[in-house]
Amino acid sequence: MGDDKTIHPLPQTGDPVPEPDHKAEEERQRIADNRYEEDGRRRDHFRLQRFKGVLFPCITVAVAIGVLLLISFIVVWGWHVLVPAGLRWLTVDDVDQIQSILFSGALSATITILGRQVFVRP
Repeated sequence: MGDDKTIHPLPQTGDPVPEPDHKAEEERQRIADNRYEEDGRRRDHFRLQRFKGVLFPCITVAVAIGVLLLISFIVVWGWHVLVPAGLRWLTVDDVDQIQSILFSGALSATITILGRQVFVRP
């Protein structure tokens, strides 16, 4: 039946002393010094910094692409407004579509900026 419940003998006075458990001692010291909250805040800070290190380059690239698209829309729209009909490659409907996109974006940006100035509490 039960060889799996072997009782080990108690250490005798001549037996070697076991090595101290350094991790247990460090944890006991952390509990005594109440450093767990500080360590948790430090780990959260580093985790947030790692996330920002990945997120900010992505945002920078997205903003750069958006600016390039905006500039290209403005240049193409301006070209089609200023040059003679023989040098245009878009139809009047296409130019009107670009114009509506540009001006609706400008209008929404203006309303957003004004709304933030009026409704955001200091």
